[in-house]
Amino acid sequence: MLQAFLSHFNGDVSDTSTLEADLASVLTSCLAEHPGLGDHSIAFAEVLATRVTDTPVDFSSIALTDLYLCIATLAGDTAALVVFEGELKTALMRVGARFRLSDDQRDELAQELLERLLLPTADRQARLAEFSGKGSLVRWLQAVATRTQLNRMRGKKREVLPGDDSILEALAAPSIPGMELNKGRFRSALKAALGTALASLEDQDKLLLRMAYVEGVRLEGLGRALDVSRATAHRRLTRAREALALGVEKSMSEELSIPRDKLSSIRRLVQSQVSVSIGRLLS
Repeated sequence: MLQAFLSHFNGDVSDTSTLEADLASVLTSCLAEHPGLGDHSIAFAEVLATRVTDTPVDFSSIALTDLYLCIATLAGDTAALVVFEGELKTALMRVGARFRLSDDQRDELAQELLERLLLPTADRQARLAEFSGKGSLVRWLQAVATRTQLNRMRGKKREVLPGDDSILEALAAPSIPGMELNKGRFRSALKAALGTALASLEDQDKLLLRMAYVEGVRLEGLGRALDVSRATAHRRLTRAREALALGVEKSMSEELSIPRDKLSSIRRLVQSQVSVSIGRLLS
């Protein structure tokens, strides 16, 4: 982590031993807060270096665990996506109450935010990468959601994905080196793969996904329903998401005759939009 941090830090560090120990301590805290997340320490150190400007280096003003969650989410970490969507749901509940949004209006806003936050465009990185860590993630998401809703109310032009077909359209031109895919065939394969993967899940996994994405039950509620702890409910929901993602990969690989390692380059896109479709497919 030390070298990754120093390579992106715009300043001089005289005591690298102390900095190395501080970085290790920060990583330990982040993983303790989010035990289900993978190791994204290098990317975390690189981004963290751009969030501090003073020397000696001081991390006390940064929401470190939230920043780590964002980096893991953008990396396509399935467990991180689950936690992130919970944070987004909290922010949307507050914004929805403020603007008196219906459930359908809140769901539409959530869909637009998922696209803006997690998917890069031709001329802009994913918006979530702009989270500075200077405050909590929920408050930042609430601010982003509020601005987006105000723009919608003012009738400004929006780049919104209104339904599954448009989601598939956005994913239907993957960049896979050495392969030219028929756009229509890819869309068809992806849509079929989602349905096939859901149908092949264990009953408890389908129940968890239904509760989380159709009924909007949060981790605490899932834990109570299953008579398990919040942490266990989180692990089981993560497992269900991973099983679904793997099922999609397997089905598409077989249908399109593409090695699964080639499809891994678009897995994050599939994961980031899959929660939008789960509700429709399970309802």
